[in-house]
Amino acid sequence: MPGMRLEDVRLYRTRFELTGKPADPRKELAYELYGNNAYEAESRRLWLTVGVRTPADATEQPFLFDVAYTGLFLFDGEADEKIVNRCVEINCPAIIFPFVREMLADLTRRAGQPPIVLPVVNFVALSQKAQQAIGQNDSCPPEPVPSPKKPRKKAGATRTKKTAKPS
Repeated sequence: MPGMRLEDVRLYRTRFELTGKPADPRKELAYELYGNNAYEAESRRLWLTVGVRTPADATEQPFLFDVAYTGLFLFDGEADEKIVNRCVEINCPAIIFPFVREMLADLTRRAGQPPIVLPVVNFVALSQKAQQAIGQNDSCPPEPVPSPKKPRKKAGATRTKKTAKPS
């Protein structure tokens, strides 16, 4: 079985804007979890982006945000489609998501707001839920992407709405 390693992780996008609305620590913060990926079989590279952002309908929140990190993962040897899909859906997002959580907590704290510490995400459960929703037992194959240098928005994009309370 081929191994996989994280070669690089970078802040891909950050946007934070105070809305002027008062922060209420009792209210839950609405956010969307999203991700994109690009896999190049020839070089065995997987670019994966994981992010969180304010949903468009969250108009009463004290701030708007969009934070995303991208990781470059390399596979040792031939990786079959099932292994790559599992890494795209579960392993790689679980590695990248803590960077996103930390950045959002830091941004909110630096803006004078109570730091937002997002809850841990169970990517196994998310993957199973997505598979049940599409009625399949195996993961969806990744879509081909012309260039592995930048993640593409449409390839393997996922979106999940969540809520979190300020710490």
